[in-house]
Amino acid sequence: FNNQNANPSALQKALADLQTILNNPDAAPDQIRVKVQAVRDAKTAAQTTLTHAQDKLRELLTQRQEAVLSVMGYLD
Repeated sequence: FNNQNANPSALQKALADLQTILNNPDAAPDQIRVKVQAVRDAKTAAQTTLTHAQDKLRELLTQRQEAVLSVMGYLD
């Protein structure tokens, strides 16, 4: 899951950008606020994508398969 050769996701990039700003002791509060909002937006987008993918998967599963994946934590 942690493939160094893969392109970073929007969330990973937003988190890295936020960390870069936080490492700068002279960063302005407005800069930090913008980066925090970017992380929030990326998390929302990722959750939306995940929910959509789970819904599409459910269309292909039997009730038993859906129940098993729910118990395993793969489906909400």
